[in-house]
Amino acid sequence: MEHILFSVRCQFLTPTFLREQMKNCDVLRKVPACREYLAKIFKDLTLHKRPIVKERNPNTTRMIFVAGGFYRQSLDILEAYNVDDKTWTSLPNLRIPRSGLGAAFLKGVFYAVGGRNNSLGTTYDSDWVDRYNALTEQWRPCAPMSVPRHRVGVAVMDELMYAVGGSAGSEYHNTVEYFDPEIDRWFLVQPMQAKRLGVGVVVVNRLLYAIGGFDGIERLASVECYHPENNEWNFVPSMSCGRSGAGVAAINQYIYVVGGFDGSRQLSLVERYDTENQVWDQVAPIKIARSALSLTSLDGKLYAIGGFDGTNFLTIVEVYNPKTNLWEEGTPLSSGRSGHASAVIYQPSCVASFMDCFEKENSNRETNFDNFPAHDNSTNNSSNESSNRNGEANNNSQGQFQSSYNSAGCRNCKITNQSPENDVNNVEEDLKTHFKRRHKCCLLKFLKSYSQNEKFKKLSDHTLFTSFTLNDLMLYLDKQVCPFLKRSKAKCFLKMFNEDHAKKPIKNLKYYDT
Repeated sequence: MEHILFSVRCQFLTPTFLREQMKNCDVLRKVPACREYLAKIFKDLTLHKRPIVKERNPNTTRMIFVAGGFYRQSLDILEAYNVDDKTWTSLPNLRIPRSGLGAAFLKGVFYAVGGRNNSLGTTYDSDWVDRYNALTEQWRPCAPMSVPRHRVGVAVMDELMYAVGGSAGSEYHNTVEYFDPEIDRWFLVQPMQAKRLGVGVVVVNRLLYAIGGFDGIERLASVECYHPENNEWNFVPSMSCGRSGAGVAAINQYIYVVGGFDGSRQLSLVERYDTENQVWDQVAPIKIARSALSLTSLDGKLYAIGGFDGTNFLTIVEVYNPKTNLWEEGTPLSSGRSGHASAVIYQPSCVASFMDCFEKENSNRETNFDNFPAHDNSTNNSSNESSNRNGEANNNSQGQFQSSYNSAGCRNCKITNQSPENDVNNVEEDLKTHFKRRHKCCLLKFLKSYSQNEKFKKLSDHTLFTSFTLNDLMLYLDKQVCPFLKRSKAKCFLKMFNEDHAKKPIKNLKYYDT
């Protein structure tokens, strides 16, 4: 048993979860080696040691969500940047316009926290918290914070979302609270020693850092560190200069602080803090000095997005590679803005999303798979393939497909608009593209269309592609995860390719008999 447990990356579980398991799990009581192993991990986590194993990167599309911001007035924009395709996609708008908000990705959901609605005829600071489900493309309200927080810092630690500092009108906050998504409640923790508006926050090794900001009098160079076990804040070495509205993010044990405003001008200065050695140094500056930008780390690189240069609201995106110590220009935003917030999300499998949506739709009634049409020669138009702006997903013949991700998902995929009259060679190229990018939702639609339209049979080497794509799809429909394969219609769906629509049987289909 202990050999199995040693293969699990328990270093990325929370101390609370480990403590409960060591206390209540009967298996651990019977196997002391397992308990000792978890106890050592628990100790390392509470001592804030860097994990000795690397966290797995999901083998799926990575997206950077950018929410809200300011351009002449507060914005309700939500956009997603596909790191692989280098494209931006518009998503359903925020429930209210916001600038100076915070954002985080927690347990598969994107959160927009606080901010100010500075629109024509109205200006107020918000305690609102909204969550966006990428599967259903819907926004939902959560429990509000204890106070409104404009230019708030937001970060996730131990599967809890922390909101740090900010302001309500002319009142500047040193208060800090965290949100537990399991019970939809906020809890206050020990306040910081300084009030901080426009503070940058980041988590490294289960320590929460609050960096810089404005206390109502001056821009701060000081940095505070929160220990969750002790519920206390301690000062750590300060930056070389005070600043607010900087972008803050971490790569490994290093915290990067990019740009900001020092009280007289926007900065291009980039400082890096080594949390293990507790020293600051400087790295290459950004090309355009700016404040009120957002900074996100992904795949060992930093993405500095938008901001204000003192005159203009910027669309620029700069990407920093710490290995080369160079900034390069990335794909710009669709429009200039400052005071927005960003967070990285990992796209769920389209097939898993389809099953999640399907099971959600049918959770209160027994599913009748026999109602699925065996053949449907009609072709959906593009308006039926995508969800509407209110977040209500349209139905197709086999449940609901999420469509948030543009070319990484399905909203503007060419494959969804293919008709039997289209050129067969183009269809084949699209299939290669979608398979390479793992667009499983599109693949499923393509295979369904392929089984129903005579002209799709003309694809060259179609047996090879069908085998690969079906295996790729079935991997996500394993009966251990989803009951779909236990139903006869699933086997019938696969059987069509082997018996009716292949020039020869597909011999490499691994999941047909699961």
